[in-house]
Amino acid sequence: MQNFSSQCLDQTKALLKLNLNSLASDGTVLPVEGEFSRADEPGHAALAFGEYFRATGELTLDRRSIAEIVALTITAQVRISQGSDNGMAFACLGLLAFGHTRERNPVWELLDEATTTTTTCRPSTSPRPSAASPSA
Repeated sequence: MQNFSSQCLDQTKALLKLNLNSLASDGTVLPVEGEFSRADEPGHAALAFGEYFRATGELTLDRRSIAEIVALTITAQVRISQGSDNGMAFACLGLLAFGHTRERNPVWELLDEATTTTTTCRPSTSPRPSAASPSA
């Protein structure tokens, strides 16, 4: 019998392989029939594949490049018109799973200039809480 962590890794790999067909060629996530796509889904996919790489060190899954998948989903997240801070946060975590420096990150090399610019300096779309005024 396999230990628990091996069983979890096998299940993760099976689920990611199953969901590869849910990724469109532009990196967006295709909704299941009867459901609607969410603005943060590409970012969630980037994180899932990034964490799989971080846990295993494998650069391919079912003969597809994980770095290319993550680059596609990050690019899709950046280009979604309605924007999503949640999706961008997850996309950035997926990017960081491959390394924290640009020079050693295989995904960073695959991102186009518009995506890298937006990823490094994208302002938040959520309002920032204001500091409370001190009571007099």
